[in-house]
Amino acid sequence: MTCPNCGAAMELVESRRYFRCRHCGTCHFPQAIEADGIRIIGRSADASDCPMCRKAMAHALLDDHHPIDFCAACRGFLLPRATFAHVTHARRAWATSPPSGPVPLNRQDSARPLICPTLLV
Repeated sequence: MTCPNCGAAMELVESRRYFRCRHCGTCHFPQAIEADGIRIIGRSADASDCPMCRKAMAHALLDDHHPIDFCAACRGFLLPRATFAHVTHARRAWATSPPSGPVPLNRQDSARPLICPTLLV
């Protein structure tokens, strides 16, 4: 697959189910966001910027009733800890099969500097 932004070859990030361009950093997600339980409900001029890709985030609902901030460019999202705990508990309760083994994390992802956009306000 070639990058829609710069034309370079994109690499598959298999553990996260998307393609990423090594040259410009553009991400391509073959699966629709609705498959992850996310529904964008609006955008505002004063939206926070994504701490990962610096694009404006949108207001969205996770699982149709948890408000989150969502980045359509990199598919990152921000939500309060209590909401994260509730969503995790609910999704585990919905599971119909045993959990799969954890995917090994890329240590470089942990080393990147990120600043919470709510701290910038």
